[in-house]
Amino acid sequence: IMIKYLSITLLVFLCWGCQREWRQKYEEVVATSSPALFAVQKNNLWGLVDEKGREVAPMKYDFLNTSPAEDTPYYDVSIGNLWGILDAKGKEIIPVQYELILYTAGVFIAKKEGKVALLDVHNKTLTPWYDGLNSFSHGLALTLWQGKYGFINPEGKVCIPFMYERGIGFNKQGKAILEYKGKWGMIDTQNNIVIPFEYNQTEPYNLNAEGPEDYYFLFLKDGKKRYINSNGKFIK
Repeated sequence: IMIKYLSITLLVFLCWGCQREWRQKYEEVVATSSPALFAVQKNNLWGLVDEKGREVAPMKYDFLNTSPAEDTPYYDVSIGNLWGILDAKGKEIIPVQYELILYTAGVFIAKKEGKVALLDVHNKTLTPWYDGLNSFSHGLALTLWQGKYGFINPEGKVCIPFMYERGIGFNKQGKAILEYKGKWGMIDTQNNIVIPFEYNQTEPYNLNAEGPEDYYFLFLKDGKKRYINSNGKFIK
C-alpha cells in the first residue's frame, strides 16, 4: 500500500513539474470553461494550450474570453476591432472578420460593414444582411429591414412580416409592443393582436423590473392613460 501511495505521489509531482515547465513560458495562464484547456498570454497576445502545454489555438488574439456563459460552448476572440469564434477544442470556426458577434439560440448574430445577419457554426450565412437584429426571445428575434421591423427564427425564416415602424422584442410572457401605422399596440408570438393598435404613445412606468422586456407600460390615447402589465392585461 505504501509503495502504491508513493508511486501516485511521485506521478502527481512529475505532472505538476511538467505543468510548471510549460507555464513558465507565458506571462499569464488562465483556466477556461473547458477542463483540458488553458488560455495563455505572452507579449499581450492570447492563445489556447492543453494540459500538457501543447498549442491548440495560436498566440495571435488581442482578447480571448475565458469565461463564456454556461450555455455557450464557444470562446469569442478578437484581433484589433474584429471578432471571431473558437469552439470548445480551440478551432477557429468563425473567422475574425466581424465587427460584433453574439451567440444566441444556437446560432451567431454577426455584424459586418454596419449590417447584421445570422451565421451557423460553420460560418454559413442564414439570412440576408439586415439593418438590425436583436437576441432571440421565445424563438423570435426583432429584426429591422428597409425601415420596417419584423421577427425571424434561428433558422432565418421570417415568421412575422416586416410591417412595424418601431418596437420592443418579446418579453418573458411572449408579448411584444410595436408601432403600426403610427399607432401602438401589442402582439403575441403568432402575430395575434393583444392590445389594439390605437394608442398614440407608450412608455415604461415600472422601472424596477429585471429588464426592459419585463416593464409594465403606460398607453396613451386622446389624453387618457391606460396601464398594462407584462402579459398585456389592463390593470388601471
